[in-house]
Amino acid sequence: MFRSYDAGGRIRTDLLSVAEAQEPGRPLLIPVMRNGRRVGTLPDLTAIRSRTAAELASLPEPVRDLTHHATIETVISPELEALAEQADSIGQVRPDHP
Repeated sequence: MFRSYDAGGRIRTDLLSVAEAQEPGRPLLIPVMRNGRRVGTLPDLTAIRSRTAAELASLPEPVRDLTHHATIETVISPELEALAEQADSIGQVRPDHP
């Protein structure tokens, strides 16, 4: 999942892609465990507050307004679309098989 922002720093789109992708935008999924071990250090409470405030500030106004049903556009990459089509075709029951 990769997030793109507009010139004002507001979220523009989220892009859902394959795990090995190097897409434009900020990656939203960051590994915290590998081989059963924690990767890196945990943020302190000040860092968590700061990141939360920045994330809230980056929401477009219509999304922040809880009286509307606005969403952030999510785009699926062509690679992920192709994998989904491939998975769908594998899962289809053929007429010659029960």
